[in-house]
Amino acid sequence: MATLDLIAIIKKHGSMGVLVSWLLWTNMRLSSVENKLYMCYDKIGQTSRIDNYRTRYNTPQELYAVLPNEIKIKKKDA
Repeated sequence: MATLDLIAIIKKHGSMGVLVSWLLWTNMRLSSVENKLYMCYDKIGQTSRIDNYRTRYNTPQELYAVLPNEIKIKKKDA
């Protein structure tokens, strides 16, 4: 919005014009921030998919189970 347009709106509509102008200005700023956040999210999503592929297929994982003292596992003799 140009400054002269803003002044004309304020003179014509008073406080309602100020409120509408402020809401439009805030909406424009929030839209630009939202677009930047979506772009950042897309970049993070792409790098996390690559990292998941690397960790899943390149490094073996060892899994351990923690058993309480009360439980004992019996081995079957084959």
